[in-house]
Amino acid sequence: MKILFVGRNCNVGGGCTFRYRASLGLLARGHEVSLAAQGGPMAEKFRAAGVKVHTLLPTPFNRFQLKGLLNKGGFDVVHACNPTAGDDVFVASGKRKPRIGFVQSIHGVLPPSVKSAAGNPSLTESDEILCFDRFARESLQKLPGMENRTIRHVPRPVEKRSETVHPQSPPKLTMVSRLSKSKGKTAVAAIEAIDQLQAEYPGLGLHIVGDGSMRGEVQRLCGLLNAKYGKELCQAPGALVDPFPAMTSASGVIGTAYVALEALFHEIPVIASGYEGYGVVTPENLEFAVDCNFGDSWSGDDKKDLHKEITTELMLEGFRSVLGSVSTPQGRADLVEIRERLEQNHSLDEVAKRLEAVYELAIATKAGRSS
Repeated sequence: MKILFVGRNCNVGGGCTFRYRASLGLLARGHEVSLAAQGGPMAEKFRAAGVKVHTLLPTPFNRFQLKGLLNKGGFDVVHACNPTAGDDVFVASGKRKPRIGFVQSIHGVLPPSVKSAAGNPSLTESDEILCFDRFARESLQKLPGMENRTIRHVPRPVEKRSETVHPQSPPKLTMVSRLSKSKGKTAVAAIEAIDQLQAEYPGLGLHIVGDGSMRGEVQRLCGLLNAKYGKELCQAPGALVDPFPAMTSASGVIGTAYVALEALFHEIPVIASGYEGYGVVTPENLEFAVDCNFGDSWSGDDKKDLHKEITTELMLEGFRSVLGSVSTPQGRADLVEIRERLEQNHSLDEVAKRLEAVYELAIATKAGRSS
């Protein structure tokens, strides 16, 4: 198949991570993959992997570029990542379904401003629509106008890395996250927890990878902590195109979504901390953790009964649990079990197979429209 991904940009983030890893799996299975998006630091990674990158202007000025690609590219299917990209594809196709298979993916719970499918042609006009976790899919299905649509589920892809995991001593924890107003509070709670744990774990460090509106405040708090103990215990250098090397020397990782999956795929303990918290991921709660995207997508009764607000106490609980169990036989066995279970659904090849099935359905629908 000749596949065109359409995204917002090539910046570091969940949507771009999906497109990159999905591309790796699809390329390995013999497909031709292109990407249309604004530039960004991950563009070169796509090119190095063999993806043909078409650099777009910001929306809505990108639509004439997309029109040319869709008319002349010879693609079998276009996969738009998130509604803005899908709407761009729809308008570029003359405000009608494109002449090739049209797949729309939703990468999380839609914002409250989206009240119905009306006015969102990517939701109503795509041949196939897919989500990556149960709560995002359930939330989308409840949206007025989506009741009768079939929403496919595809697991998030995880790349098996070659780097060796080697926790350092004294131990450190690595947090990988946007430092936005909503998620930056996790970093603040983590810094406070590191401070309170110095007596129990002298020299315990924290490496915060990410950028956003709270980065300055997070760096200020790191500086105060370092000055208090006269050594660099906490650092927040900003976002990294590839944060995984910073995770390999950690005794535990704080994060959600792809960060959590990648750590667990390599037997690194995870304290999942999405928009509303979660806690340490264990074999017992793994299925639910994946369903709610490690704390980012809770909804309904499950949220009422199980969510934990992100607090210093939650971080303390998680840090103590991880540091106390990571080197024990049971702790290691739990991480092996989690990895083996995740590998069944989240490997690049398995996800590529599932995407192929969705693309084939979209292409068949397109063929039916043309006949």
